[in-house]
Amino acid sequence: MSRNIKLYLEDIVSSCTKILYYTQSMTFEEFVTDERTFDAVIFNLYSITLICPNDFYLQRVFNFLKKTKCSQQLLFLLLNSL
Repeated sequence: MSRNIKLYLEDIVSSCTKILYYTQSMTFEEFVTDERTFDAVIFNLYSITLICPNDFYLQRVFNFLKKTKCSQQLLFLLLNSL
């Protein structure tokens, strides 16, 4: 029996919320030099990629992060790390 789609969406929202929380007061330079935060963000992004069946859904997740004022440099770095 497969999981309910609502549970998958809750997982995605949870991961996005964590990413924003971890990076909310950081500059790009602080983020790339803070190994613990970097690893936590990559882990949550990886979790999202496991949930999302294709690039269309991943693009929507990144659009959400973009609308919530995630820095352009951070988004670029995150996209290139997947």
